[in-house]
Amino acid sequence: MAAFPTETKFFFSLYLLIFQNFAFGVLEVSAQNHKHGFQKLFVFGDSYADTGNGEKDSVPSWKEPYGVTFPGKPAGRWSDGRVMTDLFASFLGLQSPVPYDQWRDVDPEQLAKGMNFAYGGTGVFDNSFTKSPNMTQQIRLFQDSIKLVRFSEHDLQSSVGLVSLAGNDYAFYETLNGSLQSIEPFIVSVIDQLKLNLNHLRDIGIRRMAVTNVPPLGCLPGVAVNHPSPQCNEDQYKVAKKHRDMLEKAVEHINEQDSQSNDFSVVIIDIYDAFTSVIRSRQDKEGRVAFEKLLQPCCVGVGRGFGCGSTDASGAKKYAVCDDPQSSLFWDSIHPSDGGWAAISSYIRATTEQL
Repeated sequence: MAAFPTETKFFFSLYLLIFQNFAFGVLEVSAQNHKHGFQKLFVFGDSYADTGNGEKDSVPSWKEPYGVTFPGKPAGRWSDGRVMTDLFASFLGLQSPVPYDQWRDVDPEQLAKGMNFAYGGTGVFDNSFTKSPNMTQQIRLFQDSIKLVRFSEHDLQSSVGLVSLAGNDYAFYETLNGSLQSIEPFIVSVIDQLKLNLNHLRDIGIRRMAVTNVPPLGCLPGVAVNHPSPQCNEDQYKVAKKHRDMLEKAVEHINEQDSQSNDFSVVIIDIYDAFTSVIRSRQDKEGRVAFEKLLQPCCVGVGRGFGCGSTDASGAKKYAVCDDPQSSLFWDSIHPSDGGWAAISSYIRATTEQL
């Protein structure tokens, strides 16, 4: 999802413990234990998938209190802990791949995991929220990296792609137009561009891909109706539902086109249904995660114009953090907490089983 420079100015920018010793430790995975035969993971999209791209001096996810749960300090993730990419990778038996902005600074062996091209705040189209590369530009960086890092044809064919598109394009549309009126043609254009991007990744050589639909946008804390007991914004909810329905048809069409070859497929990570279900029940599918706060974020800006991680001109903190981030579904006004991603991890796991 979106990751905006100042969260309060924008309304959306988005583990079940995978193993009992996974919650606060670093997941160690043997290279010989990859599930499904996938050797690498390549990631594209926005802040729901970003694990450390962006300039450290200017991006909020690189500032306190982000990362307070995992890894214990800011690491570029838009959460207090792990994000979707970490869960998705772990369910495949892989480690999270190296962020593109860091690949030159890591041991070459770490590139065996793949690479993450997702940047917070981005979508399929350019927007003024960020100067980071949109999805088409991320795919170009991917193509360049194939030559620079020397990813082989086998590397690509034995890899899986994760694509996150969680709402920034719609946030920018409303910013430009002042409302969501007449947005349906724009939703069509977003889906059409996403289809082009998925087909481009197929043509490059990735044979299996998972793509998110958008979360129930009207239920993000920055968008929810601000009552004493916050309620989901119905107009935003309708946009998310329309996007979900159109995406299902688009993915079905892509898969039908390649049904004869049987060597390419796209599956959907249904974060729309995942978060809707958690919000309705206050717990995950297995009833093992319950939330005290559903539509209120754990980390909030203190004062007008400030968001989570903000400081004033003197460097003083202009935010407050709840006592227990795991008790909140959302970490900030846009992004799930570590516990929030835990609650929807069963949906992510189900998707990986379809690949």
